[in-house]
Amino acid sequence: MLKRIYSYMAIVVSSMLFLVACNDDDDKIKHFSTVVDVSKSSLAEDKYKIVTYFSTDGGKTYVDYPVINKGQQYQVKVLDADHEDVTEATCYVVDWSASNPQPISVDGGIATFEMTSVSDLSAVVTNVPFSAAAAVGTYTVVTDDWADFHAGDKVTVARVDDTHVQINEYPATNNQHHGLVLTITDLGLGTVVVAKQYSGAYGGDDTDTSGEGLASSCAGTISLTLDFEIDGDVYSGNVLELKKN
Repeated sequence: MLKRIYSYMAIVVSSMLFLVACNDDDDKIKHFSTVVDVSKSSLAEDKYKIVTYFSTDGGKTYVDYPVINKGQQYQVKVLDADHEDVTEATCYVVDWSASNPQPISVDGGIATFEMTSVSDLSAVVTNVPFSAAAAVGTYTVVTDDWADFHAGDKVTVARVDDTHVQINEYPATNNQHHGLVLTITDLGLGTVVVAKQYSGAYGGDDTDTSGEGLASSCAGTISLTLDFEIDGDVYSGNVLELKKN
């Protein structure tokens, strides 16, 4: 029988499992633990809400308190704060290679193990890295506080190089227009810095734009908070959210 007790540390989410086995020492499970490290992912702020779930029926059903016998194969997966699977399908990579014993297989971030007398499972979660090439395409405007575009309008994103992409139509200056260039400062997290740049002019009013945000080529999302400076006046905190078609 398997019983799990949660304990949490500053940079990792850890769950400790203690097992009660039969009297035969050869069949006894002496130690079982799982550790999930999300410190290098966008899940870091929710580290205390990350959990592991287990399946003993080939992945058909998952439970948080499994009953696993020595020598039995089982699957284990990581769930986020919203109880969604943490896999490449949700734009995360789960590395189980630091586990002892090693997983028999890993499919989409879900690992298959065989229960041994001593098992220490380790899952290191990172984001699917940002790819400028994969980010290219047409996006739908979700939010534009600056009101150059309305929700539902379309803009296009182009690759400049591996760490820069450009929103061609934004902002919608009509004189000497320059599309907004985003610098991806951390490809793993998709951290965006919009260095202060000349964006053209609205009529005769020169416009500089700067800001920061996040971008995920895997999820097809760009979320920015932008400041616009027009002839010395600064308009701060304008949210721009885009979703790839």
